[in-house]
Amino acid sequence: MDPTTLANMSDEDISTLLVTLRAEIARREQLPVAPVGEPLEEVTEEMVTLSKKAVGITKKVDVDWISNLQALTNEVQDNLEDALGDGTEEDGEEAEEAEGQPDKPLPKPLLTVETFMLFLRLQACKTSLKRPADGGLTEHERAEELKKDHVTWYTCMALMACIAWDKGIGAIEDLDLDEKIDKAQERGTEKGDERAEELQELQDKATEVQNELEGLYQDACVNMQDAILSGDRAGVLEVLALGQFALDLGY
Repeated sequence: MDPTTLANMSDEDISTLLVTLRAEIARREQLPVAPVGEPLEEVTEEMVTLSKKAVGITKKVDVDWISNLQALTNEVQDNLEDALGDGTEEDGEEAEEAEGQPDKPLPKPLLTVETFMLFLRLQACKTSLKRPADGGLTEHERAEELKKDHVTWYTCMALMACIAWDKGIGAIEDLDLDEKIDKAQERGTEKGDERAEELQELQDKATEVQNELEGLYQDACVNMQDAILSGDRAGVLEVLALGQFALDLGY
């Protein structure tokens, strides 16, 4: 709209225009903001590294990271089902229609590679704060924008939890606590005995955690990850309906 037209408008017309513009801005702010790109169909080593960093899985002799994983799975269980809604039948109808209409795109995947990497970099505190030359959003700001799209945000969270869940089992196995306990006891000192006792307590806790993670691994972790990577919205909802994705380990 040019300045002359605006200058000739009445106060009432300008007020109506402002209301319309505000409504349009509000509508656009609610639109999904996930970047368009290559569908996410497999987990890369970089995604694994970022997921472990975000959750806190390290080579340290502890399982403190389990509290972070437990919080993640509970947040997903509490929010992803509501975010997805009951749109599975509609998605199926769209897919069937698209098969007979080559020009009509299939429903978008749950995640793209770009979206998930942006989410992971944010969670691992790796996003850049440098503003691009064109004055657009920084990488960190673009990642924060993902929170507006609840489906994308909580699906990313679910997949990150699945990766950490899988790698967490391996991290517990790599602790080699039996060997460390034996070495501490072999010292034949009071400090050695105290260390052996601490390690035994850690082993008892780690064993309990490992049993819980492995017990629910197939029904919750594997099925959720497979559903997300295949874009199977109904499959994600089925896992959530079982109520087993939310870990309850007393942390």
